[in-house]
Amino acid sequence: MSISQAQRARLGIFLIAGTALVIVLFAVPLGFKMRERFKYFYVEFQNESVSGLEEGSDVKFHGKKIGKVSKIEFNPQDINSIKATLRIQEDFPMKADMVAQLGPVGITGLMYLEIMGGTNETKELKPGSKIAVKPGLMSTLSGKAEGIAIKVELLLNQINMLLHPDSSLKKTLDNVQEVTAGATVFMDNLNNRIVADLDDKITTISSSAENTMRTVDSIAGDIKMLTGEVRAGVADGQVTQIVSSIDSTAIAMKQLSENLNLTLTQSRNDIRVSMINLREALENANEITRQLAENPSLLLRGEQQKERAVR
Repeated sequence: MSISQAQRARLGIFLIAGTALVIVLFAVPLGFKMRERFKYFYVEFQNESVSGLEEGSDVKFHGKKIGKVSKIEFNPQDINSIKATLRIQEDFPMKADMVAQLGPVGITGLMYLEIMGGTNETKELKPGSKIAVKPGLMSTLSGKAEGIAIKVELLLNQINMLLHPDSSLKKTLDNVQEVTAGATVFMDNLNNRIVADLDDKITTISSSAENTMRTVDSIAGDIKMLTGEVRAGVADGQVTQIVSSIDSTAIAMKQLSENLNLTLTQSRNDIRVSMINLREALENANEITRQLAENPSLLLRGEQQKERAVR
C-alpha cells in the first residue's frame, strides 16, 4: 500500500511540530536556568554533627529560600571539621556579620541551613568567603544535657556516699540516736523522781497549810470568845473598836491561808504540765533521730511535718 503525497505532508508537519514542541519544553527551563546566577560561600562545622544535612538541602533567610547546599565534604587536614559549600542567589546581600545555623525540617530528621543576623551598615562578603557558624539548637541541648547528666551522676555518687552504712553521717546519726535514747531514759527517771519528790513536798506543804488554816480558825474562834467576854466587862466604845480590829485580823489570816493553799495547788498542777511537755519534747527528739538514722535521705528531700496540739 502506497502513501499518498498528502499523507506524507501531514506526517512531515506532525514530526516538525512535535520536534519543535520538545525543543520548547527543554529550552525554556534551560533558558531560565542559564539566566539564574549564583554566588558561592562556605561554612565549617567544628565538632558538630551535620546528620540530616544533605547536598541539595535548602538555605533560608528568615524562612525564605535563598539557595541550596551544593557540596558537603570533610577536611583532610582537620578531621573534626565538616565543610559545606552554599550556592546563594546572586541578588542576596550576604553581610559580614551574618551567621549560619542548622535547623530541623519538622520531625523528618532532615536539616536545613538558616542564615541569621546581619545589619544594613555592615559590608557584604565577597563570593567564596567563609560564613561564621552558630551552634545549632540540638547541639546546644545535647551539650547541656551532657553537662546535666554529669552533675546528676556526681550528685547521686555523693548521695550514695552519704547513705552508705559506713558513712560518717550514718555513724553520727546512730550516735545521736543512742545519746537521745539515753537522755530520754535519764529524763524519764529524773522526771519520775522529781514528780515523786514534788508530790511528797507538795502534800506536806498542803497538809501544813491545812493545819495552819485549822489553827487559824481555832484562833479566830478563841478570839471571838475572848472578845465576847471582854465586851461584857469593858465600855461599849472601846470594846467595839478592839473587837473590830481583832475580827479584821482573823479574817485576813484566814484569807491568807486560803490563798496559800490555792497557790500551792496551782503550782503543783503547773509543775506537772511542764514535766509532761518536757517528756513529750524528748520523745519527739528521739523519734526524729530514729527516723533520720533509718532514712538519712530525709535530710535531702525533707518530710511534711504534722501539726501537734500545744498544751
